[in-house]
This record gives sequence, C-alpha cells and structure tokens, in this order.
Amino acid sequence: MPLFRAFRAFRRFSRLVDGVPVSPVGLNPGEEGTGLAATPVVQILSGLAWLDDVAALPDVVRASMAEAHRHWLLSKPRSYFEGLLTGATGLLIGALVRGELAGFAALVASEDFASARRLGQVTYPDPEGRANAAYGQGRVGVVQSLCVRRDYLGRALAGSIIRAAVEESRRQGRGHIFAQMADQNALSWMRFLGEGFGLVGTWETDCRRFLMRWFPPEERAAMLADAGLADRRLYRKDYGQIPALVADARHQVEAGRIVLLHDRPEEPGALHVVFCRAPSKGARSR
Repeated sequence: MPLFRAFRAFRRFSRLVDGVPVSPVGLNPGEEGTGLAATPVVQILSGLAWLDDVAALPDVVRASMAEAHRHWLLSKPRSYFEGLLTGATGLLIGALVRGELAGFAALVASEDFASARRLGQVTYPDPEGRANAAYGQGRVGVVQSLCVRRDYLGRALAGSIIRAAVEESRRQGRGHIFAQMADQNALSWMRFLGEGFGLVGTWETDCRRFLMRWFPPEERAAMLADAGLADRRLYRKDYGQIPALVADARHQVEAGRIVLLHDRPEEPGALHVVFCRAPSKGARSR
C-alpha cells in the first residue's frame, strides 16, 4: 500500500480520549443532507432520551478496535452519561449524521486545576507540581471520552467535536482546556494537536498517558516562533514513523518540553512537530 494511502487509512482509524469539562448552547449547526454526503450536525445533547444511544456508543467503538487497544477507550458507567445529559455534571457534544449519533465527547468543568484533579476529571499526578505552577490559576474545562463510530471515520467528525468543545469551554470563561489519552493512541492526540492542543505531561497508569492543553492562538504562535531549528522534526505520514513519533514525544514531554504541531508544514506529506520550551512563568488564563 502506498505511503499516502497507508496514512489515510491510519487517519481513519478512530480511538477514544480521556479528558475535559463545559456547558450548553447549540454549536456549529448544519443542514442534514442525504446519503454519505450528509452534512454532520454538531450540537449539545440534552435529555435522557439520548441515554441508550450514548451509553451504547463506546461499546460499539470498542468492539471495532483491536483487543490490545481497547483499554484506550475507558469504560464509563451509565450514571456518568445520565449526569452529562441532565447537565448535572457537565455536557455532551454530539455529531449527528442523518439523525444518527455518529460520535460525541463529554465536557466537564472545575474552578481550577487542583479541583479538576481532586474530582478525578484530570488524573495526571503532577509529581513535581509543574502543571499546577503553569496552569493552576483560572477556571478549567476538560474534554473526555471522545469517540466516533468506525463507519463514520474520515469525515472530520472528531475535529468538529473538539472545536465545538473548545468553543463552548471558552464561552464559559474557562482559561485552561485539557484532555488526556494513551500515548500509543497517536491518532487521538494528533487530532487534538491539529486543533491547537499540545502535549504537556506524561505518566504511567494501566498504560502510559499524555496530558494535553489547548493553547490560545497568540500563545501558541509565540511558542512556535521561539523554537529553534533543532526543536523541529518532520515525520513521514506513514505507520512506520508512528513508534518514533511516540517515543520522541514522550522523551520531550518527560524533559519538560511542550509538543505542538506546526500548522504550516515545510514538506507535503509530512507532520511538522515542534518541541517547545514551557513558559518560564505560569501560563495566563485567558
């Protein structure tokens, strides 16, 4: 299989993410069409009428994954989704195609980073206190449980859901927006990198995981501009490069660097990854 086709197949293989908080308002309304070209509608899901579909979707997605990878999609009890659908614990942002639930992500919120950790919304242990020092001031949103049905992959639904979650979190005045995922789940964290997130922490639980934070455009642009040539890496868009990308990203994050994806690649068919220095002072909430 040519490299480009292999990468497209890789891009279409969906996974789950563990993550972040928010609240209601209709987002990115679209007009539904017919057939495979139907325009997805991304909206907040409200009311227990959605409960059966929402609670079943992670099992459907997990069943489509290789058995060795199913721990990437963390299991959630039915009560977790009840709290989100009623607005008691956060909200759910769903993508509908021809009225069918194709994917969703949860959005939860806390008053600050310490509260998010105490409530289990962020499970990063922060052993050296670096994350709390950088992001401890300001209200927090966390994007959790992102999943998309396998038969709807390749339609940019995950990116639309992530963007809607960021938009809603910012509308609520959340200065910091986080997500978490397995570091081997490269598809998920590359999707988040493509929507303005960066890898900011790593730790080991049942598997090694990354903590991600969304960076406002001006903050992200300044970090990219400050990076030197030695901080930049190009990776081919094929399966063979994934182990090297994961290993390099893990090493750089362990060393205190922030991993970002440059939005203007120097070469077509390549991922332009930048290893940035963490801000010397606490990142401001915005």
